[in-house]
Amino acid sequence: MKKLLSLLIFGLVILCSCDEPLGLWDPMKWKTNVSHMKKEHVIEVPSAGGTYILKCKNYAGFWISSINGMELGYDEDSHNVAKEWYTVIIEGNVMTVTIASNNSPNDRTLDIGIRCGNATDGFTFEQSKVEGR
Repeated sequence: MKKLLSLLIFGLVILCSCDEPLGLWDPMKWKTNVSHMKKEHVIEVPSAGGTYILKCKNYAGFWISSINGMELGYDEDSHNVAKEWYTVIIEGNVMTVTIASNNSPNDRTLDIGIRCGNATDGFTFEQSKVEGR
């Protein structure tokens, strides 16, 4: 009986000694060629557009979970999204975002939600309008 009680207490000590809750994933860590970050994960894009390379240093196999707040549907490719003025391509642990020139009279924003298991992150690209419009 003492052995069983000791084993149960030992098991409880082991379970309670975990310093992180189950299912908690480390935050995504990034390396990027971006030189104009307005603040963390907010990238200023000139009206001429540009290509941005973001490399996740601690996860491979992540995917796009949402674009501009809209979750991607099951029938959509979560590694390649191409729209009228932007493309987002994920290959391994690298995400390449290409934004076309903005010839409209309005600023525009692209919000990309990213996920790898239970780890989530995202980037916002704020593109200015053409000056003088």
